[in-house]
Amino acid sequence: MSRRPRLQYLTGLRGLAALYIVIYHAFAFLIFPLTLGQPLPWGTLPEAAQWLAEAWLRYGHEMLAIFFVLSGYCLMLPVAARPDGRLPNGVGGYLRRRAQRILPPYYGAVIASWMFIAAVPMLQDPRGSFWDFALPAFSPGSAASHLVLLHGVSREWAWKINTPLWSLSTEWIIYLLFPLLLLPVWRRGGFGLLMVTAWGAGLLPSLLAPEHHFTFSKPWYLGLFAVGMAAALMTDSAQGSWVRWRARLPWGWLTLGLAAVTVGVATFREGFYGFWAAYDALTGLTAASLMVWATGVVDAERPGRPAVLRVLESRPAVALGDISYSLYLLHFPIVAAVYLWLATLAVSAGTAAVLLVGGATGLTILCTIPFYVVLERPYQRWPSPKPTA
Repeated sequence: MSRRPRLQYLTGLRGLAALYIVIYHAFAFLIFPLTLGQPLPWGTLPEAAQWLAEAWLRYGHEMLAIFFVLSGYCLMLPVAARPDGRLPNGVGGYLRRRAQRILPPYYGAVIASWMFIAAVPMLQDPRGSFWDFALPAFSPGSAASHLVLLHGVSREWAWKINTPLWSLSTEWIIYLLFPLLLLPVWRRGGFGLLMVTAWGAGLLPSLLAPEHHFTFSKPWYLGLFAVGMAAALMTDSAQGSWVRWRARLPWGWLTLGLAAVTVGVATFREGFYGFWAAYDALTGLTAASLMVWATGVVDAERPGRPAVLRVLESRPAVALGDISYSLYLLHFPIVAAVYLWLATLAVSAGTAAVLLVGGATGLTILCTIPFYVVLERPYQRWPSPKPTA
């Protein structure tokens, strides 16, 4: 049997999504005071910057949803490649690999965040910026919950220290549920029971406490992970009944249609507050459809590539994908420090926006590279490619 080469477009997709989140958060620091009815330190943003933020930089939430679909897809690929539908090296081997892959960079980022906050006085006290969500960063509850990766279960802890790290708590819990709940349910009850179980368990906290909405931890991302699992089943020859769906549907056109609907809904998503799970499900279906289509194109091995795949498989996108996890872990305190420093300068709002977005993004990438080399690359593993006939 031959083996499929590494699916480069998945790495590129991950990299571009991570870069987008960095830029999104940089603009969020600019928009945050305005949402509170407060002026920016430099005056009014230029209309072009406001338009850019409102029209093109409002999809950070969607990028994070895509990450969870990607996780389900990548982790399910080696399972879908096996006729018995089991993890290649058992549950113990899977958990060990996940811990080696996720925990060293995560703990490194937590420690680096503490050290950075201690070294930069501007980060230690609330100043009416987006960074305030991360404070206090040294409380016993925040520290203990982050060390055991359970900070996402409480609104008091979820966004502290380094706000984007809330998603690692949700992701880690899903990683544990993958072999202990999702795979056994799928093997016994198939796709339907998998979806009912994943979305049911993910929505249960919101059903039990609807007043909280649980937007601080998004437990329904368990359903997005299951959507990624289903997409992997549709792209692997060992699951013949599922692979036939790849040939039955026009996945390219379906992806375009779903993307258009997702963007349209995102434009008015403020009206969906309290219905985030339904909105995220739409985003997840779009991402899953893209993966089924793109993997089909890769497997067909036809000459030429669609433009979308050429972008996702480009060297810059793949290079960003290699460091995307570290980039995501490190960027928020760096962006915050650049914003708070710029707030002390007598520059125009337009200049501040350019320096914040460009400077913070470039500085984050520079800081990420050595962090990645030391704490991520030694533990980096890619999903096993599937055997093909």
